[in-house]
Amino acid sequence: MVSGLPWTKQTRALYCTPTGVKVTGIFSTRELHPWYRLPDDHETEQWGTSTRPAHRETDLYLVHELCWQRLLEHFGPGEFHLGCLYEALERLPPRIGNTIDYSTPLWRGGQDVRHPEYQKDLAPNGHFGLSSLEELMRFARDPPKPLKPLSEEIVYPSQSPTDCFRVLPMEVLESIAVLLSTRDFLSLRHASRPMAVLFWSPTFWRTRFDINGDRGFLLPMVREFTKPGRRREVDWRLLYHCTCNLNCRWWFQLEVQVWEELRWLRDTTLAIHSGRVRPLDFRGSALYHYHNTTYRDTYVESVELSSSLSQIAISAVQDRADVCITGMEFIFDDRPSAMLGHSTPGAKQVMMETSQPCLNMYDNWRYPGIRITIDFNDFRGIACIYGPYGIRGEPPYQRHRYFVGHNAYGDLITPMHTSSASLDEVRHVIALLDKSKMLSIGLLGLAERGLKGYSKRDWRATVRGLKSKRLIPPHLTFR
Repeated sequence: MVSGLPWTKQTRALYCTPTGVKVTGIFSTRELHPWYRLPDDHETEQWGTSTRPAHRETDLYLVHELCWQRLLEHFGPGEFHLGCLYEALERLPPRIGNTIDYSTPLWRGGQDVRHPEYQKDLAPNGHFGLSSLEELMRFARDPPKPLKPLSEEIVYPSQSPTDCFRVLPMEVLESIAVLLSTRDFLSLRHASRPMAVLFWSPTFWRTRFDINGDRGFLLPMVREFTKPGRRREVDWRLLYHCTCNLNCRWWFQLEVQVWEELRWLRDTTLAIHSGRVRPLDFRGSALYHYHNTTYRDTYVESVELSSSLSQIAISAVQDRADVCITGMEFIFDDRPSAMLGHSTPGAKQVMMETSQPCLNMYDNWRYPGIRITIDFNDFRGIACIYGPYGIRGEPPYQRHRYFVGHNAYGDLITPMHTSSASLDEVRHVIALLDKSKMLSIGLLGLAERGLKGYSKRDWRATVRGLKSKRLIPPHLTFR
């Protein structure tokens, strides 16, 4: 299911036939007949036909109509291609069994938004926890003033003869800057004096809030205070600066996550259609590069991995009667190690062996905690168990999986079955942290296409999970 509103009744189905990818009209899953089957390629795209043939052996994607319309907003004229979107959906991470996808951050006391009592306040007009302009700019500071006032006609006394931008008019420079990411523009202005002037351009900063811009997740709010009759004067550069660290309600993180994944779907669809290199596959919270924002008092760190990774050291400490993961160190054979978070000085050092029994939390995990080193020759990824104060457990994946911290059974280090959610090749590990612990982890890399790597048992478990959550009709069958 594409991220969005799980309680929405109006739904579409996207499926593949020998003649191409098709999308149904709008239907309600609660109105389906118990023995209904999906249409095949000889049917129309509408549900409710008389013959009810079985679905051809392809993946089926149910998309809420609200999510479908939000996805279409990300595509410009002539960009949308249904077949390429289907291929992109096959690379979208599965969502079953991950409660964080439906909740505010659990380390901030989040609640499950599937409960009806939260839905009215949390998703007005189909969006999660939208903030006001005043809330976003609570900690605004006066912008720096230029050393000299900008004149109508700008003269560059020390222009470089190799600066190709010096001969272009301001309108063309502005058009070029609009096409760049904000980070690329800020780097370019150090290399070209004419481009530096655009730092004060309201037009440039306004484009950062377009749907596919750095602050595209704020577009629903921008629309509210730019409507005719309600239009307000906005310092776009200041608003951009204020939203580098979000100061709004934590429910809004769901809105940001939905926007991130829709951006990823759009970029992947366009890359497949044009034959370009597609974006890396992701797992967990790994798409911060789309906006480079965090919530107040948190920050993001990342590590680029290589085949020379030989060990991972995971640091944990018992805090407030709970175990929190404070850091991860990646140890390589041919380069210096890289650290996410921190390891508390004086932590007990432990080398974990495959046959090692579980460690007793009360003897080993209290401050200054423990640092457990694990040998790796085939690192596949990390799954996290989230608690009220951050990550409580981390099972690294290779041929076997071992928990460090809490797991569902209360053990602290115990072998488990290999997870089907891991990546085939992990290239980047991204972590969200605060000053004392890790809050979430994401991965970028390469993975098997869609559910291709699922065993029949995993696929049946996935379908059962969908039916139990009422995300698909209980009597809908798949072949």
